[in-house]
Amino acid sequence: MKKLRKLMALLLAVSLIALMGVTSFADNIVPGTEEKDLCLNCKSAEEGHVHDDSCYNHSWDDGQEIMAATCTEDGEKLFTCTIPGCNATKTVPVLAGHAWNQGENTVAPTCTENGIKQYACTAEGCEATESVEMKALGHDWDEGTVTTPATDSTSGEKLFTCQREDCDATKTEVIPAKYTYVSGESKWKTNVISFAPTSEGITYEITYTSTKTKEVFTQAEVDAMSKEEIKTHKLFVSKITYTIPKDFEANKVNIFMGDAINNAANYMTYLPGDAAPIQIAIVNHSSHGYGYQNGSFAVTTEDYQQYFDKGWATQSNAIGYDSQNIPEEYLAVRSKNGAIQSLYGVTSTSKVSNEQMTDAVLGAKLVEAGYSNGIDDLHKYYLDYYNEKKNTSYTALEQMPDSEIAVLLTSGNTTSVKEQNTEIAELLYNYFYNHLYSLTPAGAGYPGHENNAYTIGSLMRAYHNKQATVFDQSISKAWGDIAASAEDGANSYLWEGFEAWINSPDTRNTYQNYNYGFTAGFSLERTDTTYSVITKYFTSTDGSAPVLDGSVTRVDQVAIGVGNTASVVPEAAWNRYDGNDYKLEEPAKLSLVAVVDPASNVIVLNYYRNVSGQVIVPPVDPPVDPPVDPDPNDPQPLPPDENLEDPEKPDNPKDNPNQQLPPDEHLKEDDNVKATKSNHPDQPKTGDESQLALYLILTVGASGALALTVRRKKSSK
Repeated sequence: MKKLRKLMALLLAVSLIALMGVTSFADNIVPGTEEKDLCLNCKSAEEGHVHDDSCYNHSWDDGQEIMAATCTEDGEKLFTCTIPGCNATKTVPVLAGHAWNQGENTVAPTCTENGIKQYACTAEGCEATESVEMKALGHDWDEGTVTTPATDSTSGEKLFTCQREDCDATKTEVIPAKYTYVSGESKWKTNVISFAPTSEGITYEITYTSTKTKEVFTQAEVDAMSKEEIKTHKLFVSKITYTIPKDFEANKVNIFMGDAINNAANYMTYLPGDAAPIQIAIVNHSSHGYGYQNGSFAVTTEDYQQYFDKGWATQSNAIGYDSQNIPEEYLAVRSKNGAIQSLYGVTSTSKVSNEQMTDAVLGAKLVEAGYSNGIDDLHKYYLDYYNEKKNTSYTALEQMPDSEIAVLLTSGNTTSVKEQNTEIAELLYNYFYNHLYSLTPAGAGYPGHENNAYTIGSLMRAYHNKQATVFDQSISKAWGDIAASAEDGANSYLWEGFEAWINSPDTRNTYQNYNYGFTAGFSLERTDTTYSVITKYFTSTDGSAPVLDGSVTRVDQVAIGVGNTASVVPEAAWNRYDGNDYKLEEPAKLSLVAVVDPASNVIVLNYYRNVSGQVIVPPVDPPVDPPVDPDPNDPQPLPPDENLEDPEKPDNPKDNPNQQLPPDEHLKEDDNVKATKSNHPDQPKTGDESQLALYLILTVGASGALALTVRRKKSSK
C-alpha cells in the first residue's frame, strides 16, 4: 500500500510539471549553466568544495500535497523553486497524527480526587482514543466566618467552608492577637557570649594613631588630653598589643579583650558613617610556638551582670535580644516623631514640648485616646498609627521594615526622657545591635545600610551556631604561626583587625549620646611539641602472661609541630636486650600524629620472647627395703615367677609413665647426685625463677621442642 501511494505521488508530480509546460528538467536549463546554478549563492573558494542546500537561495512556492498523511503514516508535500529557469524541487514530509475532538469527562475531578477525560480521533475510519488524567480541583474556600474574635493579647479563630457542590470540607485559621510581642522574645534573640579570663601572665598595651596627623600616642598621653584636643584628631586607629611572657608554658593562650576594647574605644566620638579601626598584635617571648585556634574569635555585647553586681549600672525591666536585662544607662531616649505629633494634633514635631514627652503627660494623653494603660500602651498606639497609615497588619513593631522603624521611632528632635515602654525600649536596643552597629575586617569598607550580615547580633548568632565568621581567614593568615622567641628577640605578629561602623541613613536622633559597646575574645594554641620513642622488652614463660624485663628510651623529646606525623624505623640492634634476643610485635604502631601534650606523643615498641621453664634432673634408683625373715608359722604366698610377664604391671618404670614416684623422704642424699640448674638454652636468664615449673625426668633423654603461643600485653594508651 505504501509503495502504491509513493508511485501515485510520483505520477502526480510528473503531471504537475507537465501542466507547467515543462517536458523535462533539461528543457528549462539556461544554456551554459547547470541545473540550480541560477540560485547558487555560494562564496566559498575552497578547493574541493561541494555545494549543498545551504549554498542556494531558492524561492519555494507554497507546495503541493502529493501524498496525504494519515493518522499513522506520514505524507509528502512537493515544493518548486519559483525563480524562472530553475527547475529545483524538494519534498517535505507531512507528519502523521490523530485529529482529536474536544474530549469528554468520563470521570469528573473533585476537590481532592483526579478525574479522567477521554479524547476520540475524528478522522474517517479511525477509532483511536486517548485518556488524560485531570488534576483535582482543590477546595474553593469562602471568605470565612470569625468563630472566636482575637483580642489585644489572645488569638482568635476563623472557619472556612468549601463552596463546591457535594463537598463539606472546612478548615480553621488562627487570627493573631492584635499585639503579639513578648518581652525578651525578639526575632533577633540569642545569648551573650562568655569568655574565659585572659591567661595569667599575658599583658597588653594600647597605642593610638591619629587619623588626621598620623601621630602615635601612648595610653598615658591620650589620658592626659582634653576632650577638645581629642576631637582635633577626629578618630584614632587603636592598636592593642598582647605579650606572651618568656616563662609562659601553657598549652593555650586565652585572651578576653573587654578592658582593652573599652579603653581603645573610650576616646572616640563617632558620627554615622564613621569607622573605628582596632588593630591587634601578638608578641611572643616564650620558648613555644602558638597559632590561632580556628573559630575562637567572637564578638558580643558586654556582660551587664558584672555592672549590676558592682553597682556601676541600674537594671531595667527590659530584656534585650542577648537575653540580658538592659541597663537603664543603655536605654535610648524618646523622640518627637510623627506619631507623637499626630497624637497631640499639632502641625509639626517642633510644636511638641519636652513636658508633653514625659511619662506622666504623654501617658495621660494616651489614656484620653483610648489606651487605658498609658505609657505601657505606647507601643500599641505606634502600631495602630503605622498600620492605619500604611494599610498593614503588623502585630509587633519589630515586624516592620528596618528603614520604617527608623522613621517611626527615631526621627524628630529628642528629649532627655529615657524610653520606659518595654517593647519600644527593647526594640531600640535590639535595632541598634542588629541593624545599626557593624564590624567588618579592616579594609573591607562600609557594609551598606541594608546589610545586616556584619552586625554585632549577626556575629553573635554565627558564633553560637558554630559558623565561620568573616574574621577567621584574616586572623589565621596573621596568627597561623607565631614562632617561639629567638635569641635576638621576639617578633610582633599584627592582625589588621576590624573596623566598627555606624549605619549612616538609619541612625537618627534617638541615638545621640547613646551608651553602647561590645567586647571580644579569642584563643591561641601551642604549635610546637616533642615526641619520644621507647622500646619495652617482655618475657613469657611457657605461654604465661608476659613480664616486663625493662625498657630503653631510643628517641628523647625531639621537636615536632602539632599536627605533624612522627614516625620511627626500628633498628636491628633494638631486637637485643640484656644479652637476650627479642622479636618486635606485629603489627607494631610506628607513627603518631603529634598533639600539644608531649606525654601523649610517645611511640612505644613492644618486643617479646618466649622461653621454656623445664629443668632436667638425673634419674635416681628407688630405695630397696632390707629383706625380712619369714615367719615359719605364717604361710607366705608363692613368689612371682620372674620368667612370667604381667601385662598389668610392667617391670620397666620407663614403660609406665603413670607409675607413682616414691616420696622425697626415701631419697638418700648423695654428693654425686644432686638436682642442678639446667643449662638448657631456653632457660630464662631474667625474671622470677621461682615461677618456673620443675619437672623430674626419670630417664635421661633428649627433650622435645615445646611450642608456645605468646600472649602479648596491650600497651596502655
